[in-house]
Amino acid sequence: ASAGLAAAFNAPLAGTLFALEELHKHFSPLLLACAMGASVAGDFVSGAIFGLKPAFAFPGIVPLPFNLFPFLAVLGILAAAGGDLFKRSLYASQDLYKKLPVPDWARPVLPLLASIPVALFMFEATGGGHELIEHLAFGRYAIGALLALFAVKLFFTALSYGSGTAGGIFLPLLVCGALLGTIFGSVLCAAGFCAETEIVNFLILGMAAFFTSVVRAPVTGAVL
Repeated sequence: ASAGLAAAFNAPLAGTLFALEELHKHFSPLLLACAMGASVAGDFVSGAIFGLKPAFAFPGIVPLPFNLFPFLAVLGILAAAGGDLFKRSLYASQDLYKKLPVPDWARPVLPLLASIPVALFMFEATGGGHELIEHLAFGRYAIGALLALFAVKLFFTALSYGSGTAGGIFLPLLVCGALLGTIFGSVLCAAGFCAETEIVNFLILGMAAFFTSVVRAPVTGAVL
C-alpha cells in the first residue's frame, strides 16, 4: 500500500505515513523502516519509468493571506459533511444492490447503463477524474455547473462501487474534495472575499480536508 501510494502520486513520505497512520495505527522503528523502504523503492521505479513530476499540474500557487484563514475552518466543516455524505452514499449503494433480485455477475449492468447518459451529458464526471481536477485549477466553471458535477460524481462513484466491480474510491474522493473546495472558493470570490487566483488554494485544501474526512488520516492528507 505504501509503495502504491508513493508511486501513484510521487509522494514517498505520504506513502509511509499512510501505512503508519491509517493501516497499522501504531509506530515502531521496524514498521517505519519497512514502509519507508517500500515507498522510496516504489517512487524510485515510478520516477525512473514515468519521470519525476507532481501528480497534478497546478498553476503558480500564491499563499493565502491571513484574513482568509477563518474561512478554512468553514471549508473543513463542509468537507466533514461532504465526506459523511460520500460514505453514506457508498453504504446505501451496497444495501441497494443487496436488495436487487439480480445475481452478482449482473450487478455491473446498472452502472454500465447509467454511464451512457453521464458520458453524453457530463463526460467530465466519468473515469477517475484526474483531468477534471487539473481543469478545475485552470478553467472557470459556473457555481451551478460545479454543484452538478459534485452531485453526479458522488452518485456515479457510489453506484459503480456498490456493484462490486474493480475501481476504487481514492481518486474519486479527491475529485469530490476538489469540487467542494472550488465551489467554496468560487462563492468567496463572487462575494469579493478573495481573488480568482486564490481559488486553486481552496481546491487543494478541499482535497486534503475531504480525504481526511473519508479516510480519517489527517497527517497523510496534509502531507499528500
